[in-house]
Amino acid sequence: MKRIIRKSMALMKTPMTLAKQEIAAIVQQFYFGENDGAKLIHELPAFAPGLHEKTFCRSWELDEQKHDRLFHEILPLYDIKPEGFNDLFMGLFGIAWSCVHEKDWVKCMAISAIIENIALTAGEYLYEQGDAPVKNVLEQILPDEKKHLGFSQQQLELFVKKDKENREKIKDVLNKVKRLSCDLGKKGLFTVHDLAVSNKAEKKFLTDMKKLGVWTVYMKNANGYWRNSFVEKVVLPLF
Repeated sequence: MKRIIRKSMALMKTPMTLAKQEIAAIVQQFYFGENDGAKLIHELPAFAPGLHEKTFCRSWELDEQKHDRLFHEILPLYDIKPEGFNDLFMGLFGIAWSCVHEKDWVKCMAISAIIENIALTAGEYLYEQGDAPVKNVLEQILPDEKKHLGFSQQQLELFVKKDKENREKIKDVLNKVKRLSCDLGKKGLFTVHDLAVSNKAEKKFLTDMKKLGVWTVYMKNANGYWRNSFVEKVVLPLF
C-alpha cells in the first residue's frame, strides 16, 4: 500500500505533457504576438525619450522578428493553420496600438510590461508542460522575454519618479485591460490557458506596480456574466 501511495505521489509531481492541440493553441498566439509585436516596437523609436531607449527598441524589434521565425518553423509540427489572435490577445494588442497612436511612451511601456509579463508566464507554463520541439524554441526565447520585461519595468520606474502623474497613465492602461477581461468573462470567451496564464501574470505585474506606488484591485479572471458585470460596474470605478 505504501509503495502504491509513493508511486501515486511521484506521478502527481511529474509534469503532464500538454496534448498536441493544446500546445498548438498557445504556440499560435505566440506566433502572432511576436509578429505584431515587431510591428508595434518598430514605431517606438519615433517618440522614444532618448538614445538608450531608441537603441534598445531596435534590438527589441530584431528579437521579436527572430521569435517570429522560430515559432513559424514549428507551426507544421502541430498542424497549425494560422487563424490569428484569440479574443484576449486581440484586445490586448488593440490597447497597445492605441497607446502607440497616442505616441505616449509611458502608456506604451505599461501595456508592454503587461504583454511581456503574460508572454513570459505563458512561456514558462508551456516550457514546463510542453514537448521537446517547443521547449527548444522557448530556451532561445525566454531570456529575451525577461530582458524586454525588465526594460519596460525600468522605464516605468524611471518615469514614475520623474512625474507622479505618470502613475495615472499606468492605471488608465491597467483599467482598460481589466475592462477587456470583464467583457471577455461575461461572454465566456476565456480559454483554460487564458485563465491559467493571465491570472498568474496579473498577480506578478500588480506586485511590481505596487512598488511604484500604483495601487489597483487584483481581479481574478473568470467566465460569468454577473460576476464580471459586478466587478466592471461596481469595483473598477473605485480605483
